[in-house]
Amino acid sequence: MNRIILLLISFTFFCSAFGQAPVISSFSPASGTIGTVITISGNNFNTVAANNAVLFGGIKAQVVNATATQLTVKVPAGAIFNPISVVNTDNRLTGYSSASFAVTNTTPVNSNLDIDFEPEAYVKSNGYSSYSEPRSALADIDGDGKTDILIVGDYSYDLT
Repeated sequence: MNRIILLLISFTFFCSAFGQAPVISSFSPASGTIGTVITISGNNFNTVAANNAVLFGGIKAQVVNATATQLTVKVPAGAIFNPISVVNTDNRLTGYSSASFAVTNTTPVNSNLDIDFEPEAYVKSNGYSSYSEPRSALADIDGDGKTDILIVGDYSYDLT
């Protein structure tokens, strides 16, 4: 009986010591351009930089340095105004900031930009539809690290 109790206590300690989700208490600066280096403060970060996935609105950032209480990261291209999330890739637990990072743009707007969009790609509908469903979404569908725009047509439910 004593061994069972000891085993349960050991298991509880092991799970609580190694199964903690990252906690983001603050980040600084609160805004910046693409490439800005920011410091994220909190707890339960992985001490190996490569084992922390830091996301700005779904876009993965480069982690420059990592300690258990602080991460230094570069704001990635494609980042949008959203809370920052940190995923510990060892235990797959995620923490979110309560505030959003504001991406500022110092590049002047140029009306002569040559924007090259990929051709439309259609995804077959499953036939189910509802007017309460969102008509658009942002996600990294192709895994290239850039946000993709998904739009549902007005008269069809094909995703483009």
